[in-house]
Amino acid sequence: MGTGIVQLTRGRLRALGVALLVAVGVTTGLILANRGSTSERPPSALGAPPDIRPAPNAEIRFHPPAHAPAGGWTFKTYKNRAGQMCAAEVVPGGGEGATCFAPGTLFRKTPLLAFLGSRQTGDDINQWDNAWVWGFAEKPITHVQLVLTDCTVRDLPVDDGGVYADVEGSETLHAGAWPYKVVGLTAGGHMVATHEVRLGPPGTGQAPAVPARCA
Repeated sequence: MGTGIVQLTRGRLRALGVALLVAVGVTTGLILANRGSTSERPPSALGAPPDIRPAPNAEIRFHPPAHAPAGGWTFKTYKNRAGQMCAAEVVPGGGEGATCFAPGTLFRKTPLLAFLGSRQTGDDINQWDNAWVWGFAEKPITHVQLVLTDCTVRDLPVDDGGVYADVEGSETLHAGAWPYKVVGLTAGGHMVATHEVRLGPPGTGQAPAVPARCA
């Protein structure tokens, strides 16, 4: 088996050690195995990155994905030593990627935040073997629909911590069904917000075309 790649995507990210980051919506912190680089937009403000370590005696909440292959996938939230809310992806066999938000900033720009990550675990360097989409949703959003590029729809409930999550495995990804967009809905089905979460093949960054019926 060759060297694996892990990719995380969000608006602004900071890489620690050797990893690959690229998300959708302010992020700081990654601890992952494997290799990679960082793609980021200009920071909104200068300053030291937040401390991603949990505060002493902090409550750490785990948020299992609504859909995922076997392997112990989960996501967690906690407060750091500065009182910021932090969220982390727990990638089986790959470490953790963490993001922290200053109080009052989580939903400053949108009621629906989406993070996209992917990794390779097999020998085919042209394929992702896992891809995960997760994030936060503010009321009145009660569930989030993840639409794949083959028009499959995953319905993801928003838990009491405001978190939704999905993980796709190689069976789905190798068949050409990749994450395309998330749609935040109320309990009555009214659309509140939507964001694209496009994933491209390893090394190209070019997301596949999406059929018009999926748009």
